[in-house]
Amino acid sequence: MSHLEPERLVLLALGEGTLDQHETGHLDTCGQCRTEMDELRGVAGLGRQTQRLRELPPPPEHVWQRIRAELAASDRATPPPAVTLHTDPPPAIPTGGQPRSGVPGALSDGRTEHHALINAAPVGGSGAPGPANGQAGPVPGGDEVGRLRAARRSAGRRAPGWRATAGIAAAAAIVAAVVAAAGTALALRDEPAAAPVAACPAGAPRVSLEALPGAPAGAGGFACLVTVDGERKLVVHAEGMPAQADGDYEAWLLDSTSLQGPGLRMQALGPMGAKADQQLNVPGNLDLHKFNIVDISAEPHDGDATHSGKSLLRGTLP
Repeated sequence: MSHLEPERLVLLALGEGTLDQHETGHLDTCGQCRTEMDELRGVAGLGRQTQRLRELPPPPEHVWQRIRAELAASDRATPPPAVTLHTDPPPAIPTGGQPRSGVPGALSDGRTEHHALINAAPVGGSGAPGPANGQAGPVPGGDEVGRLRAARRSAGRRAPGWRATAGIAAAAAIVAAVVAAAGTALALRDEPAAAPVAACPAGAPRVSLEALPGAPAGAGGFACLVTVDGERKLVVHAEGMPAQADGDYEAWLLDSTSLQGPGLRMQALGPMGAKADQQLNVPGNLDLHKFNIVDISAEPHDGDATHSGKSLLRGTLP
């Protein structure tokens, strides 16, 4: 019996293509290919479930102590080395913290000028629209197809025992992930809640963040600049911003001198996170006399570090 090609099974498991009549009939009668397809779909599903995993904290020391006690390994002198989970693309940071500039319609990923325009809502009442040009940067993403193909080639075409080995490895990986997640959850339950980020201190000049067209109903907030341990921070308070299932909110500082074009310059400060109050680092060499417009945008999880063009809140620093 002629089995389906391994590469074809991988693509079908990832949802990149549809089964034709021959493939459907073969999977109905071939338990070997059907089992392999189910295993690949399970692996692809696990990969998709981790795409929104963000900033998983490392387990504290007492978690390792519990694990050692349960494994009867109390004589171990040092805990296992810390494990860093690379679950999120690193932010695109310009060299030296300098903002990047460019011309709309010429973005690296081929976005059109229409898609890259920031909402043409007034800034500080000026009514001046401006095209968006975020700080572009390559954002590495996982290549599920390539990894699965490489794994299949290294194992050999239809090698004996491949499925048993893959099944055991997949099961072990899932069990390890569940155990790690459970241990972290227990640790976080026992840890005291983190202190909330302080809002703007008394007397600090505030800027109101006004809702732009397309913002959620009731959205608004304020922002101010503070200095903490000699470093500049932008404190942002945003409310009425519901969580996004497929994206985040991000804070930017726009160059008000570039509003009239040809390209709007901006500096990304980072994602807003789930809390209403955020304290974001401001590059020390950024000229705040120019970069004085606070912009909050909705950014999809599309691997693109540039501004989406969907500004929701905006205000001008004094």
